[in-house]
Amino acid sequence: REISQFKTTALHGAADGGHLAVVELLLNRGADPDLRDEGDNATALHFAAERGSLPIVKLLIERGADVNGFGDLHGWDVIGWATLHHDVHADVADYLLENGAQHNIFTAVAMGALEAIRKLAEVSRDVMDKPMAIWEARRRPLHLAVRRKQREAIKVLLDLGAEIDGTDLEGLTPLDYAALEGDKESVEILLARNAKIGLPAAFALRRKDFVEAYLTENPDALKPGQRWEVLIELASGAGSGEVIEELIAHGASVHLRIDSPSFGTRSFTPLHSAAWSGNLEAIRVLVKHGADLEARDGTYKATPAEWADYAGRTEAGELLRSFAAP
Repeated sequence: REISQFKTTALHGAADGGHLAVVELLLNRGADPDLRDEGDNATALHFAAERGSLPIVKLLIERGADVNGFGDLHGWDVIGWATLHHDVHADVADYLLENGAQHNIFTAVAMGALEAIRKLAEVSRDVMDKPMAIWEARRRPLHLAVRRKQREAIKVLLDLGAEIDGTDLEGLTPLDYAALEGDKESVEILLARNAKIGLPAAFALRRKDFVEAYLTENPDALKPGQRWEVLIELASGAGSGEVIEELIAHGASVHLRIDSPSFGTRSFTPLHSAAWSGNLEAIRVLVKHGADLEARDGTYKATPAEWADYAGRTEAGELLRSFAAP
């Protein structure tokens, strides 16, 4: 029975909620374990895998659910829902693999399954640079390897011909992400393979020579309306307070309003991003420079503190409210 605008069924809801007894009851009453919703084109097994509910995953597979679930909107398959969302449920992924699931390039990278990466490359080298869906900003496997700190996977991808300086929808390279996130080991690997240093990485790596040379030619690059206006928002997610201070000193605005090219969220601020990621250092710097604690985004009409709450960033929410307290 349809229970939402996306035609998510009761079985989807029970699997997503972790209600094993309800899932079993519905299956006993004839619920189809392979019925897809119209939001993500996903089955109940996708939902259970995302939640990390191994007992429900086992039950659904025992009742005939398609262990791969190819064709969901993200292009992740069931195993991707277990490994590519915020939490990695390795026990679920292992069980899926034991029962016939196949790795895709993204799950192989996320789990550091090097042999699976090599086998996928044998089928098609193009998969080494396959972009993720728009909701993941069209990041490539090398971006994912950096973000998941799978250093051996970084090396294997490069050995197999992955484009080292490929960009995502934000215009960021794998080196940019590694530098902004302070991942020194990945930075060293990428630089040793001759990755190009762009402006985001230059700021994060404290390459003042590159920054000054670039800004001499493009003095307004960080200001609103210019090429790298969003760099302060990108840095607010994972960058250090020191990097954000430098960006502000070179013209970046804490009052910038951003429209996400991935999720379509409109008119949020760098402080919203810092709150969503729980970046306490970034929150302190942005607030020090006058970021609006009561700014509301244009889609959900929520403040940075409310973004922190929704993302489960309790400490960030408390910090933001401490600044707002009289």
